[in-house]
Amino acid sequence: MNVVKEIQRINEREIERSDYSESASWHAQYKNTAWIFAGNMPFDLTEGDIICIFSQYGEIMNIELIRDKDTGKSKGFAFLQYEDQRSTVLAVDNLNGSNVLGRTLRVDHSYGPKPRRIKQEDGSFIEEPYVPTQNAAPKMIEVSESEARAATATEKDDYDAEDPMAAYFRDKARKKSDKKKSKKKKKEKRHRSSRHHSDAEEEGHHRSTSPSRHDRSPRHRSVSRSPSPHKRDRRSDSEEDYRRRRSPSPRKRDRRSDSEEDYRRRRSPSPRKRDRRSDSEEDYRRRRSPSPRKRDRYDDDDRRRRRRRDY
Repeated sequence: MNVVKEIQRINEREIERSDYSESASWHAQYKNTAWIFAGNMPFDLTEGDIICIFSQYGEIMNIELIRDKDTGKSKGFAFLQYEDQRSTVLAVDNLNGSNVLGRTLRVDHSYGPKPRRIKQEDGSFIEEPYVPTQNAAPKMIEVSESEARAATATEKDDYDAEDPMAAYFRDKARKKSDKKKSKKKKKEKRHRSSRHHSDAEEEGHHRSTSPSRHDRSPRHRSVSRSPSPHKRDRRSDSEEDYRRRRSPSPRKRDRRSDSEEDYRRRRSPSPRKRDRRSDSEEDYRRRRSPSPRKRDRYDDDDRRRRRRRDY
């Protein structure tokens, strides 16, 4: 019980420290061993029960429950080996001092079971080192070559293997990549077919329009090399035709030749705007006053209000 309290006191003191680091922790001196010692356990617990309790902090590779040689009953303590050394730190910090079936567990770091003492015929004892048998390790699964390739392919992606949604996201990414590849193939096929079609059209057009080498005559050659009628007319234009073509439009000519009076007439405002600007105060009020129909409606409303007031 004193060891349990001492471990709890050391852990509380490390939590209170502000400059905590893994190298300065008391767990660092056991960084080379993956064994833990579990004591003061109920005598009814079996190896399977102990594995169920301690496997929540890591994969257990080996367990050695100490039993009585004569009766085979449990003595209440065991040694456990984890696959990862960091699991021992979690087990010691979380399970030390916990209550199981009315008994307080003692969990601490360890270097494994001590060497066994074997008695010889002459009465002397020799020490036989303990060899782990990996009795709690999961069985190795035989993987085929195709599964191994699939596993190496999944390792290349960024998805965590322990994530339950990793398979969904991996399948989604694979479908997306397949869709891109199919689109690319369709595009290349369409481009190839269109290019082949255009080449065939050009070849057919060339065969239909241009005569063969044997059918060509000097007349055909002269006609094909002669310029178009439009170009011939422009080349044969006289100086007068050239000036007529280059001269501005009649509208532009009229505007350029406008006198100052015509310019003012074009820039002057409309008659309606001129009248409104020259309106007197009386004309303005007359324009802003309501129509006779609106005035009659307002007068009728006023009469009705007065009649209600009289009643």
